[in-house]
Amino acid sequence: MTRRHSYPLIFTTLILLSMLLGTSQLPAGAQSQPKIEAAIPELLGQIGGGSYAVAFESSETGPDYAYLGLGPRLYIFDATVPATPVLMGISDVLPDIIRGVAIVGTSAYVTLGDRGLAVIDISNRAVPTVLGSYDTPGFARGLWMTADYAYIADGGSGLRILSISDPLAIEELGFFDTPGSARGVVVSSDPDVAFVADGPSGLRVLGVEDKSHPAEISSLDTAGYAEAVRLQGNYAYLAAGEAGMQIIKVPTNLGSLSLEGTCDTPGYAQGVMAFSTFVYIADGEGGLRIINREVPTAPFEVGFYDTPGLAYDLGWMEGIVFVADFSGLRIINTLIQANPTLLASYESPVLPASLHVAGEHVFAADHWQGLRIVNASDPAIPALTGSYQTPGTAYDVAVVTDTAYIAGGAAGLRIVDVSDPSLPVETGSVSGAQAAAAVTVDGDYAYLADGASGLVGIRFIDELTPPEIGIFDTPGFARDVTVAGEYAYIADDENGLFIIDRFPLDGMTETGSIDTPGRANAVVLQDQYAYLADGDGGLRIIDVSNPGAPDEVGFYDTVGEAVHVAVSGNLAYIAEGNSGVSVIQVANPAAPSLAYTYATPGTASGVALTGSSVYVADAEGGLLIFSLPVTEYTLSLPFLMK
Repeated sequence: MTRRHSYPLIFTTLILLSMLLGTSQLPAGAQSQPKIEAAIPELLGQIGGGSYAVAFESSETGPDYAYLGLGPRLYIFDATVPATPVLMGISDVLPDIIRGVAIVGTSAYVTLGDRGLAVIDISNRAVPTVLGSYDTPGFARGLWMTADYAYIADGGSGLRILSISDPLAIEELGFFDTPGSARGVVVSSDPDVAFVADGPSGLRVLGVEDKSHPAEISSLDTAGYAEAVRLQGNYAYLAAGEAGMQIIKVPTNLGSLSLEGTCDTPGYAQGVMAFSTFVYIADGEGGLRIINREVPTAPFEVGFYDTPGLAYDLGWMEGIVFVADFSGLRIINTLIQANPTLLASYESPVLPASLHVAGEHVFAADHWQGLRIVNASDPAIPALTGSYQTPGTAYDVAVVTDTAYIAGGAAGLRIVDVSDPSLPVETGSVSGAQAAAAVTVDGDYAYLADGASGLVGIRFIDELTPPEIGIFDTPGFARDVTVAGEYAYIADDENGLFIIDRFPLDGMTETGSIDTPGRANAVVLQDQYAYLADGDGGLRIIDVSNPGAPDEVGFYDTVGEAVHVAVSGNLAYIAEGNSGVSVIQVANPAAPSLAYTYATPGTASGVALTGSSVYVADAEGGLLIFSLPVTEYTLSLPFLMK
């Protein structure tokens, strides 16, 4: 038997060095940069995320189940008693956000946006297991299943028809490139016809009896943006975005379609179901809307339930509606259509916008749910420890010892005792801010980046004395703030970086500024440099050793929009929205270069670092925990020889 890990230390060192210094292909878009990547970091853990899809499975002989797409995972609930759903199992992390879900037999099929279709074995619902996948060319969203076929509304690539007879060898049989952007699909079996909600091109009707050559039969260019469609009798019911719900007459010969009636909803209609004489709409900010369709030419709303998030998708169980509400699952009793009531909820553990890591806990500012506290002592199984629903919207959080300071938008600064992370308690607040977007704390002082109001400084004196407040109105929209020494550094949107002498609080003055080409979103300091996440301007590196004359010494043009930045040693980590997180080598500030890119499933909005991990805030994809990149700049021979 071969023994492992028995090499002498020097031999191990030489092998590792040869790996570090050997040749390898650079990431795309970085071919002109010097090679510095040496090892690929890995995803250590994930929790939370946004919900876009839900499905319900009823059984006459056994339990009923609800399937919720939550970020890049499938959550399975025993929903036999809708008022008390029980979480049964959670899938492994999938390569993208779940956009649609359907159940056939012992398999769950999920659409994954840019990553196509995945098949999950749910024969053991406690341990759902990925069986196979197929990467469609477009953005897979809408999904309709039969026993043998998957019909996928694939964005700009139209309708794709896949054979699923072998989940390990899924193959495309045919496609039809619709003129718009395919968002939703439903298929009738007699005859074989697919109805496609085609975004700006309305409703398209395709003959799909010949799976290899689908052909358009008819169409109707509707108002709004066709998001989803369902059939009932001779009518198609269309969720048409800002245009609400539309009822379309479908003649028996599938010839000329006609618009019969509309019902404008207050939100953005993007999910639809039809049962009995009612149509149910997932209406974004408008929550769940219930529409009487008995007279197709004059539909009208009879009731609604205003869900706390954004209603995207619906499932049905005999008068019980399951709503994928971005912030989680809402189970709503609609037996009395005029007065629907909430039966139960399952909230996403975290939908992070920004992060602060302190010890084993990650503190997340969550736009939808306030402060969320995650125990990440074992990155493989991060768990929600505590939460506090702050007034207003939680944009940013800073933690000092046992106190969390939260930038709460119009609700100002919220101060929360987190000495017991499982039971955070608000202990104070400071009003007066207009749009508190970021917060930093230095001793008895807290500073807010307060949007159009600029910089707000707060000095805490004692429990019996109101805090002192000072304001410096920057010319732009203050998005972020950090402090060092006598100065506060403001990321001021279109106006770049502003340096403010922060003492005295009631007489703060501008010391220096530098306009940058993009929109300054975030700033962090290390040594004599300010690192600015500058939107379309990428990463800007500014020498602030002379605060009165800040000087840009280098920049890196990121692929995406630079929205946040963190720095450790010679590496800067840039959150770039849909482009993930880029790691930039800044050992030479005049010539920064790409070291590595972390691909994230949703939209990366914040990044935080510890000595062992990279934490990424990605509301759609949740909290993502990665290992640190290993490069020739972060690992050296003397270190290896210890």
